[in-house]
Amino acid sequence: MARTRLDNARRNIAVALAARAAALLSTFVTRTVIVSRLGAAYAGLSGLFSAVLQILSLAELGFGSAMVFSMYRPIAQGDVDGVCALLSLYRRIYRIIGLTVTGIGLLLLPVLPAMIFGEVPPGAHLAGLYLINLANAALSYFLFAHESSLLAADQRGRLSSLLDAGTTLCANLVQTLVLLKTRSFTLFFLVLPGITACKSLVTHRLVRRLYPQFVCRGQVPEKTLSGIRRRVSGLFIHRLCQVTRHSLDSVVISAHLGLMALTQYGNYYAVMAAVAEMTGAVTRALTASVGNALVTKSRAENYRDFQAIQMLYMWLCAVCTVCLFGLYQPFMRLWMGEGLMLGPGRMALFCAYFFTSRMGEVCYTYRQAAGLWGEDRVRPAAEAAGNLLLNVLLVRIIGMSGVLLSTILCLVGINAAWGSHILFRHCFTGERQSGYLLRLAYYAGATGLCCAVTGLCCARLAPGGAAGLAVRLALCLTVPNLILPALLLRLPEFGDAMALARRVLRKGA
Repeated sequence: MARTRLDNARRNIAVALAARAAALLSTFVTRTVIVSRLGAAYAGLSGLFSAVLQILSLAELGFGSAMVFSMYRPIAQGDVDGVCALLSLYRRIYRIIGLTVTGIGLLLLPVLPAMIFGEVPPGAHLAGLYLINLANAALSYFLFAHESSLLAADQRGRLSSLLDAGTTLCANLVQTLVLLKTRSFTLFFLVLPGITACKSLVTHRLVRRLYPQFVCRGQVPEKTLSGIRRRVSGLFIHRLCQVTRHSLDSVVISAHLGLMALTQYGNYYAVMAAVAEMTGAVTRALTASVGNALVTKSRAENYRDFQAIQMLYMWLCAVCTVCLFGLYQPFMRLWMGEGLMLGPGRMALFCAYFFTSRMGEVCYTYRQAAGLWGEDRVRPAAEAAGNLLLNVLLVRIIGMSGVLLSTILCLVGINAAWGSHILFRHCFTGERQSGYLLRLAYYAGATGLCCAVTGLCCARLAPGGAAGLAVRLALCLTVPNLILPALLLRLPEFGDAMALARRVLRKGA
């Protein structure tokens, strides 16, 4: 069983990373074409639509994650009737969600102009463009969205990763060609519903071939329904928190600073999000394997795994943070030009934003795999409320820096500290949360030291232009990987972390 978990996790991680890398690269190309062919304000408008639709996705209530969790046990036990009943429930709920998204989206139409400070880009039909995006968002719920839960619950998340990345890649490619040929923002968005429909049909065919025994039939027992309701109530708050971190940040910037400021923010956020997607693919690929381990291994064994995974993940995130610190400004200068760059202080805040957003990811993965959504429902609500309040207050005082700073403070004070308290109270009872928090502080300090040393090396050794970017990348990958082993070697979980890394990387392990 251990070999199967490790093998599934390794393959899921490898496929997810490769797929997301290709999709994210195409996203950067598309954003570049938008700015060059239509202007920076159009990129801001596209970002605003994305933010609003992510807010509307709250209607999903985190139901998908709750259903995947509910399917772990019946799939592992071969309970076909149980899985079929859950699948039937999932389909009904998603149709209701699609109607809800459509209804709320239409209600938001009259207030769209109030979300933009200044003028809308000339030639942009705000209502029509928004309705196209809304139709695309709703369409995904009405087709075969419920069937993707089978892939995730059966530890075949790599197939979902390939489908998601393939969809993004195709959409970006077609949209880019449309912009290059027509310069039409309307046609640019009209591509999306067709791509969404194709993805849904491919998912349906794949699931029917892999799982012909699972069809939508039967009723879910009341006891199971009660558990799903409890998990969904907690997951809704998690979704609210995740949306607040970026989508409401974008709306606040658009409403107070305008579309040009949102484009600047969006450019830097796109780079950070691309790196976060790569690191997040690791934890998402581990979720099903962690869930399996939590029900088959002892608490002590799971805690040792948790510490080892945390160290490896923080090591990865430290290197990524150093890369952002060393490469952000020269990359932006080459990509978007001086006119759309932020100052070094705000760039450093984006680096801190990235690292603090990653600090609690392994802890969150374990809470999710353990089904602790109900126990965790108050914390994300506090984070969402605190982040929104600080956003509105600080954006008026220090502008975009206030939005970034408010998110960082909430990530450290509420997400990492409070979130780990819930995991240690309900899952790792008897272990010391204070030791975990000290570890996070140690990792943060080590990362800061690596950024400082690497920054000095880049300033002395890296030339300008594209050649300098390559030299900086080499330094950003080399320097922290020389410093971190010396700093982490003294921690007792270092041996377990290295053993786990060798097992994951060894072919055929």
